[in-house]
Amino acid sequence: MASHLQRPSRGLDDPSQVRETFLKMVHAHETLPTPGTWAQREFLLPREPKELPGFTQQAYYQLALKPPPYTEMKAKVRQRLARPWKDAAQHTWGFHTWLDVGRLPATFPSRPDKPYDSNVWRWLTDSRAHHRPPAEPPVPPPSWLGQNSFLTFISCTPIFLDRNRRKQVIFRTVKELQEAEKLKLRSEVRAPPLDTHGNILPPKASKK
Repeated sequence: MASHLQRPSRGLDDPSQVRETFLKMVHAHETLPTPGTWAQREFLLPREPKELPGFTQQAYYQLALKPPPYTEMKAKVRQRLARPWKDAAQHTWGFHTWLDVGRLPATFPSRPDKPYDSNVWRWLTDSRAHHRPPAEPPVPPPSWLGQNSFLTFISCTPIFLDRNRRKQVIFRTVKELQEAEKLKLRSEVRAPPLDTHGNILPPKASKK
């Protein structure tokens, strides 16, 4: 009977049977690997934000990651982009002064400097303009032609041999002058002349 009990123990001592039994136990408790993303399969260490022990983020680093503040000017810009402009643009007093000076007769210097800069209206809007360098490129001095305009020149001087060509040039020049007058009137309507109290001055040809 003792020999009968010892036979199965000899079978368990076989290395191949022990290995096969161990593999069965392992495969029974082992789960299949889940297929991850391409980054998880290719890279062993995924990029996850981790803080090193013993170190904390400094205040300036938090300010660098913080978005810029939402100011009042940004709110106005977003509001204007979302809604169309309802109110008319308010011109500054410097702009009105510049227009009033432009309506005055031109003042020609008797002996203009070289180089001469006609950009003198900056002195009206900026009190520190005289400390700044002149405009680049400098604005040339005003013209002394008066009534001797380009239209008068091409009308009186026989520079065209073809009469039809001469009429075409004169017609185009007159059309450009009329368009310039229209643009000038539109500019005056957008910013009409004002008095000292801020009221709109009526045109000279109007009657009360």
